[in-house]
Amino acid sequence: YVIAADVLYEPRNVDLLLDLLPRLVDKKGRILIADPGRNPAEDFIARATAGRWHVRTTSSARHPRVRLHRLRLR
Repeated sequence: YVIAADVLYEPRNVDLLLDLLPRLVDKKGRILIADPGRNPAEDFIARATAGRWHVRTTSSARHPRVRLHRLRLR
């Protein structure tokens, strides 16, 4: 498992994460990223989904702005 929070606050982090994450997990691995709805996170999720990742995003009724992105390799 890779667990991260608030790591997509700058656009430059999108490319860094897309490059790093496949080196940290195999097809059995899981990645959890929490984000409060920043614009770079939207870009990251769109590019991850278009690429090699299956992404499922949920939010809490208690904190609807904060989203949890669950990623796994396809």
